[in-house]
Amino acid sequence: MGKHSKRQRQKKAKKQTPSLNDTANDATDANNTTENPILTKIRHGDPRVRHAALVALSGTLYDSAALTKASATNTATNNTNNSNALRHNDASLLRALSERLLDADIPCAIIAAGCLSNHVSFGGAFDGDVTNSNVSSSSSLEVSSQVILPILLQRIRLSWGTCRELADKLAKAVENSSSSGDTTSNANTMSNKKNANKKSTTTNNTNSQSMDKVHASLREQWNLQSLSLQTLAGLIENCPLAVQRLSAESTLPLLLKVLYGALDFIDNDHVNKTEEWSNHPVYDAASNTARALHSLLDENVELIMNKIPIMMNNSDDGVIGRNCIGNNSSSSSIGEQTIPDVNTIVKELTRVISNQKVTDTTRLHACGAILSLRKVFIEEQGDAANRNNVVHHMQVCQTLQSCTCTLIIPALHALFSFDANNTIVGGTNNSSPKTMVQQMISLYKVLRDQRQDEAMESEITNEINTRKEPARVIARRQKEMKAKKQGAVVENNDKNNKVDDAVDTMDEDKKEDNATIMVEDDSNTENGKAVSESSDPSEELEVIMQYWRELCTSQKLALELVANLCSGPNEGDDDDEPEDMTMYDEENEHMWDSDDEAKLLEGMATSSSQNAVSPMDREMYGCMASHHLAEQILVFFRNWMLFIPGLALGDDDKYPLLIGEDVEELLSTCALCLGNMMASDIPTWTAPVVAKEVVSVTCPEATVENGSGLFWWSLVSLLKTRDFSSLVHVTTVMLSLLKHQVNTRTLADAPTLDRLLNLLLCAPNNEGNDATCSQIHCNIIAMLGVLCSNPHPESVNARVCSALMEKMRSASGQSNSIEDCKQSVLIMNEVYNVVMDIYGGDDANDKVYEQQDVSGHLTRTLPAFKRSIKKILSVEKDKEEWVVWNETALNVSRFIKFKRE
Repeated sequence: MGKHSKRQRQKKAKKQTPSLNDTANDATDANNTTENPILTKIRHGDPRVRHAALVALSGTLYDSAALTKASATNTATNNTNNSNALRHNDASLLRALSERLLDADIPCAIIAAGCLSNHVSFGGAFDGDVTNSNVSSSSSLEVSSQVILPILLQRIRLSWGTCRELADKLAKAVENSSSSGDTTSNANTMSNKKNANKKSTTTNNTNSQSMDKVHASLREQWNLQSLSLQTLAGLIENCPLAVQRLSAESTLPLLLKVLYGALDFIDNDHVNKTEEWSNHPVYDAASNTARALHSLLDENVELIMNKIPIMMNNSDDGVIGRNCIGNNSSSSSIGEQTIPDVNTIVKELTRVISNQKVTDTTRLHACGAILSLRKVFIEEQGDAANRNNVVHHMQVCQTLQSCTCTLIIPALHALFSFDANNTIVGGTNNSSPKTMVQQMISLYKVLRDQRQDEAMESEITNEINTRKEPARVIARRQKEMKAKKQGAVVENNDKNNKVDDAVDTMDEDKKEDNATIMVEDDSNTENGKAVSESSDPSEELEVIMQYWRELCTSQKLALELVANLCSGPNEGDDDDEPEDMTMYDEENEHMWDSDDEAKLLEGMATSSSQNAVSPMDREMYGCMASHHLAEQILVFFRNWMLFIPGLALGDDDKYPLLIGEDVEELLSTCALCLGNMMASDIPTWTAPVVAKEVVSVTCPEATVENGSGLFWWSLVSLLKTRDFSSLVHVTTVMLSLLKHQVNTRTLADAPTLDRLLNLLLCAPNNEGNDATCSQIHCNIIAMLGVLCSNPHPESVNARVCSALMEKMRSASGQSNSIEDCKQSVLIMNEVYNVVMDIYGGDDANDKVYEQQDVSGHLTRTLPAFKRSIKKILSVEKDKEEWVVWNETALNVSRFIKFKRE
């Protein structure tokens, strides 16, 4: 009673005598109440509270799936009706996360880096224009460029220094362990041996413990470094403002040092002896560093031409220091604020490309960085007049050209190779994609069965709980079951007592053997449980999916590099589009005059001069032809076309959705790559086919004379597929081949024409792919227009015209929804252009034109075409598409008047 009353008096005393400190604390608490509780927990003094809050954010607001969904719907990932709720692109939340990058607690910093990486990669914070309705995106952009970017660079610099210090400790620990082994071997007498063994055992245990700690710390630091570099690469790729505010003097040398340090860490013999080395985060750090370097140099003419010197004034060998592992005495020849010259960058990037221990993605990003330099110096003819020494400029061009032809193209050739069974070569784990998908399907089944078992157990538990049986009833039922079992045992014992002694002896021997066997079975069962527990199906699935992502990412990146090599110099943007987005009236049509014709001729002359092939590009194209790179990519395209149908899955087997999306992206990128190669002056198209194995794989029944024929008949054989999602890529590549390789237009025979017309007039084979079907039809319509540009019989012209008129009529009636209107406009726009191309010349088939009543079809469908354009324009403000469609409508009106006259 006394203690209780004393406590009450103490509480009253505290309430009655507030101090100045208490008043200050109250004011602080009042200010803290205005801050969001999530931000308070992120900035909490206890690292466990910070860690828990960051983990919760990584699984909710900054989950990749949630960010993707929020970016697609242009909404926040949480309830926006709550004014106190935070969004993933909230400026205050991003500031708090960026602060945690420099957290002394490394696990907290790792999770914060992961949240920011997902925000940059999946959040869509930098997409679209900044408007009044998108104020949060504007603030996110400012925070990303002003706050996150400098803190990221500081974090990368600190982690790099910590990795070097830990690497030195690791080297000393290895040296101490080897010296202790030498001391043990020098012991001679028995007593000395015993004492030495005891000392060596203690020393070895201490060294092993210290090495384990260093290894664990190194994994944490490289993991943090990898996520920080991934975030930096995402900012460089998605945020132009961040690129503008990057300091080349600090960023470029830092990325090069981290990249070369990671390579030294990988190449070190002592480190390679660690367990699970292939899963070490240093591989991801090297890949993300090369990616950031590639993104920084890609199309950054200002940095390459004005910041990076051609040659250092006082550089001996230009090699960046490689003092990552236990080599503090060696110093880098390039300072922290010194940008290396071009030759140094190329020389060190070739070291990355030649390193077979790093991943394919790392090597490809290094190739991309060199090709970015080549594009500025060679393809776009960098302004050599602004350089101090033109001779050095030419030397750099020769170095880049030699590296491209002797190192990069052979590396791409090795990546696109296929084995004797005509299957796609696997990724890092040397496993084919088909094997990976089969393993994914089997693991999905195991996980599905586990979820079904858990659901069944939960259901049974719920049923038992709903019964609410008393404990006495449950105990009584268990006693009855136990009594029945004991009665059965007694009966069995009575029967066994009647057996003779000899049989009893034999039974006893058998029981001993069985007992031994049961013990062995129990031990095997325990081992089996241990194996099953250690090999979790979800973890196995994650590993396989990681290998799959590495394979798809590396192959898409390789295709993009080849496409960029064959793209030629960048053309200037065309900004002559009208600002007034209104339909042209028939009474106020703009007629063609001499000024328009002069501009057109001038533009054609300029484009032809820009498309002239330079000697170095011609040499590079010859190197591609000698390595059969185009043929390899054709086989690669064919194998991925037939990949999913070749899985031969059962009714119960379904491949993951991720597989279909990745295959679709690979085919799309491959179609773009092949289109650029067909537009290039590669000797493959006119030279005789040397790779006979490619002919036997792609078109064994066709007679092939040159590379153009090989591609044509290979693509014609793929037209037989019934998968519309894959067929769209085949028609895209065929259209590019017909446009750029004129000799293929004479190869189209009657069966091929029949197949194209049947595909044009057919409907999609499944629901939900109207856009894909429309794209296929547009490609086929354009192909028919290109084929009809060559001399052809009147009967063929009549068939083509009839098919085009039928497609025009069917498309003009598809106007139920906005999406239907858009698909209708796309098809009609293509039909209009092809009709004007076929029948607009002097040698046009006027007889077929009159028989098919083409003018009447154009007159009847043009108003519906204009109405659809206005309907789409009221919802979607796409200026580029509107300009094209509006111009087509104007040309059709002129064409009808021209044909009537």
